[in-house]
Amino acid sequence: MAPRLLPAARWWLGWVALLPPLLVLAWWTLTVSINYGGNWTALFCAGDRFRVPPELAWENVYQFPASFGYDGQAYHYIAHQPWPWSAMAKWLDAPALRYLRILLPGLAYVAVFGSQPWVDWAYRLIGLGFAILGAWWLGQLALASGRSPNWGLVFYASPAALIFIDRMTVDHVLCALVAGFAWAVIKGRRRLEQLAVALAPFARETGLVLAVAWAADRQEARARLVRLAQLLWPWLGWALLVIALHGFPSSGVRRLPGLSILHALANPSSYSLPAWQGVGLMCLDFLALAAACATIAGVLFYGIKHRGDPVARAALAFALIALVFQKDEAWLHVYNYGRLLSPALVCWIVSCWTQGCRSSIPLLLMTLLDLRVIVQWAPQWIGIWRALG
Repeated sequence: MAPRLLPAARWWLGWVALLPPLLVLAWWTLTVSINYGGNWTALFCAGDRFRVPPELAWENVYQFPASFGYDGQAYHYIAHQPWPWSAMAKWLDAPALRYLRILLPGLAYVAVFGSQPWVDWAYRLIGLGFAILGAWWLGQLALASGRSPNWGLVFYASPAALIFIDRMTVDHVLCALVAGFAWAVIKGRRRLEQLAVALAPFARETGLVLAVAWAADRQEARARLVRLAQLLWPWLGWALLVIALHGFPSSGVRRLPGLSILHALANPSSYSLPAWQGVGLMCLDFLALAAACATIAGVLFYGIKHRGDPVARAALAFALIALVFQKDEAWLHVYNYGRLLSPALVCWIVSCWTQGCRSSIPLLLMTLLDLRVIVQWAPQWIGIWRALG
């Protein structure tokens, strides 16, 4: 049982959780005002090679030129019409996959009772709310293991959280639920533990492995399997509805685990930039991919060694999913595999804390992934520098 927080520690932990979102709001305001002419829809990263749904013509959606955009544009559209039989589905690149990840877009719609002008802000603020929860839970876990609550800031440093800030993706929501699950396990909060298990697949379908890790308990395996069926039936019902309307989503399974990583190593991305910039980015890509490989290897080793710990089992399950269920293109850029590996990294870090392990390897690997993520923001930094200079 974790010790109760003293008032001073609770106050400090609150600032750890709340200060970064205020900085994020300031960053959004700055980059939208300077780089995108005040058009806040630019944060969803829509590309002009996809048509904007006519239902959103009134929003004047910002479109990046000569671009297919990024995942955030799909969740933006879903937030405005979250039911999978809507006309919005035909404007999505992969409706079966996108609608499975309904938690954040659906909450945004429900929070404002479907009021269309407010849906986008609800999406952003609820997304930040999940980041606050993730940082709060990590800070409490750090305190429970004798560390400073400042370690809660690790959540904002996860690639999933950084990429949400840049492109409005949903993967950090799963990371927040993972952090909540870990905190509930340590505190013995069974209801929160089970709530995290039930909600994780709604955040992202890979959240199912959290349920598998939770149920794979030697002492309570039979009881937990029965309870798992009860917890997952809402998601299974939703998944069946989505599949009935849009078919099965592409799994991306390769014949052998790891082939996609080998493909990425053999076919690195090239850049139409001056030589030194292109070479620098290629080096950072290789460093990030090497960090991803080391993360998978490290989590597999650690998870097998500490498989009695449900958080370590979850880390192991997330690493296996990353190794097996990915397409070749997913390993070509850290914005893809960095999001997928974030839950495994969060679980690994938390399990190290609770098991008394002092290894800094997971934090180092996260830093190497973050380095390439931050460099991706360079055009925005340059635009702001030129405007203010």
